[in-house]
Amino acid sequence: MSTDLREGEFILDGRSLPYRLERRKGRRKLSLYMEAREGLLLRAPLRFPLREVDEILRQESVWIRDKLRWRDDWLRRHPLRRFVSGETLPLLGQDWKLEIRRESDRRRARVLAEGGRLRVELPRSADAREVLERWLRRLARRILLARLEHWAPIVGRRPKRITLRDMKSQWGSCSSEGNLSFNWKLVMAPPATLDYVVVHELCHFIHADHSKAFWREVARHLPEYERPRRWLRDEGVALQL
Repeated sequence: MSTDLREGEFILDGRSLPYRLERRKGRRKLSLYMEAREGLLLRAPLRFPLREVDEILRQESVWIRDKLRWRDDWLRRHPLRRFVSGETLPLLGQDWKLEIRRESDRRRARVLAEGGRLRVELPRSADAREVLERWLRRLARRILLARLEHWAPIVGRRPKRITLRDMKSQWGSCSSEGNLSFNWKLVMAPPATLDYVVVHELCHFIHADHSKAFWREVARHLPEYERPRRWLRDEGVALQL
């Protein structure tokens, strides 16, 4: 097994904080994240001792308190979706209104995008969130492949393989084997932002680091790359289901 997932609970200032521990083969160090929706996440090497988690969290209590204030404020401004008619969902940088329809005689779900609305037609027992995620993943793959076809000849590099993943702390990654991975939630971002991530990862085939030479290469293709880069930093956390 290359990944071990555990859940636990940590008490801070009398508040119960659920956390997830993701131990993965090949990972060299422990990292701590506060995610807007899911909360506290620890990523660690596969053999990281479970008994040390509480001590690590106590050591990071100042950081956790600060991130909890940020998360509480963020959730007030971005309440969790209930996936009911009238809610909105970002798609290519625009808010689309959800229209949820449940039909007792429908066997398969489908999503129709028309006139600024996402009409989700569901069997009675189907989960609207799961249906929308599958639909968005398929759409993300089509769009990302199309943008790669556009940018690969311009940058002069082409990936061997493309993977879409639910990435918690990255929008894209480039492997030494010549493969690219993208966060499928990019389909919610403005097109210019998606293009920036595609160009960014293609340029890593030329410069594997984030040196000045790397950023010059990005700027050669996207002179205004700072704008979408800043958008991801400031607004990317809102790209959630």
